[in-house]
Amino acid sequence: QAQINAGMAAFNQFPELQAMKTEFIGAKNEAVKFLRQADFLTAEKAAAFLADDSYAPWFRLKEYDDTLPGLGNMGRMVDLKQMQALKGGSEEVNDMLENMAQVVSWFVRSGVSNHTANQALKTMEQMGTATPQRSRPTGTNPDNIVMTYVDGKRMFWTVSDPLQLQAFQSVKAIN
Repeated sequence: QAQINAGMAAFNQFPELQAMKTEFIGAKNEAVKFLRQADFLTAEKAAAFLADDSYAPWFRLKEYDDTLPGLGNMGRMVDLKQMQALKGGSEEVNDMLENMAQVVSWFVRSGVSNHTANQALKTMEQMGTATPQRSRPTGTNPDNIVMTYVDGKRMFWTVSDPLQLQAFQSVKAIN
């Protein structure tokens, strides 16, 4: 605790750092609200992110397939292996400013990807070529299954026309 107190005392000596923190919290909060609107987060999870201004992202320098989770096509909306890799480790971390930029960027890309996927799949559902399910379907070709988030909870979609799915999967988030 003494090290934390000393670090906070040093942090508070620089108004530039305080301004940076305020800007980050504002950007983070707007991104969290966007993730909630995009159905990526539950109301409870969004409220927890908004209430915690001390949150600091600690992305590792390690290179991931998509740089950050959530950047793949709709069939790989969230790569759980990469999410687990970000929970801890011994690899060196990026500097704090880069981490702050990355987390806001990840929030936006994930929200756009999830919203786009849900809109496409709802259209396919109306066309009779996609069926939503709360649990992962069994006995179905994995290439015909897509996972998104609806109200912050996993939604699995079984798609009957793989070519139609491929057309929708070509839609990517804007970097």
